[in-house]
Amino acid sequence: VEGRRGRETLFALVLAGTAALLWLGMEFFFLLTKDGQRANTVFRLGHQAWVILSVVGAFAVFTLAASWAEKRSQFTLGQAARMGSLALIGVVLAAGLVFPLTATFSRTEGFTTPQRLDGLEFLREAVPDEYWAVRWLNEEVSGTPVILEAPGLDYTDLGRVSSRTGLPTVIGRHDHEHEWRNFWDPLMERISDVETAYTTMNLAEAGAILDKYGVDYVYVGSLERLLYPQEALDKFSCLGEPVFSSPSVTVYRVSEGGAIG
Repeated sequence: VEGRRGRETLFALVLAGTAALLWLGMEFFFLLTKDGQRANTVFRLGHQAWVILSVVGAFAVFTLAASWAEKRSQFTLGQAARMGSLALIGVVLAAGLVFPLTATFSRTEGFTTPQRLDGLEFLREAVPDEYWAVRWLNEEVSGTPVILEAPGLDYTDLGRVSSRTGLPTVIGRHDHEHEWRNFWDPLMERISDVETAYTTMNLAEAGAILDKYGVDYVYVGSLERLLYPQEALDKFSCLGEPVFSSPSVTVYRVSEGGAIG
């Protein structure tokens, strides 16, 4: 039993050391992102360190409790210290529960908001046309065809079709793309090409861009109608056929050669 306990303790110490190395590493090394900060390194490594320490903490509580149970008949100064340690750990754990409990109550407005597991259900209520278009793409399209949609900044609704279907797009939320690649030129080329594809009245020019990126479907939704002139969007009926239509969303399947024969 002692040998087994020793191996368990050694493993816990290795985990604690690993977490410490992760934290130490963050102080000396970080990925250079576009804003020059080390937030992403701290975010990625710090999360892992806390997960590892949660395992170590659980083992520490178990070890202290087991030690106290084995020697509870001999109430010594050391035993009192162990009990005090357990009590302190209990207080810290209880304090840590304050945020998840209060935050959950706040985010759900006192549990009065609808409770659901479907991450797209909100879309059915907020923008039903978009919801049914996404459902159609998820259910009717096979493989990984490329879609064209309006690009935009992070934490906006732009780039929403690719994120909700898993289908590749020419360019989505370009801020994150830049953050991970740390260069702009290829991204700006794609952004410019997508803007041109949506705004040009020249069928040959639009068709060339669709061919360049191997676009199979063009998405014209409420955001595209807001960003681009309607007369320019109408040209896609000459470059493909509508396979999904609703009052505010049309999905075109691009024809071979970029135009309907």
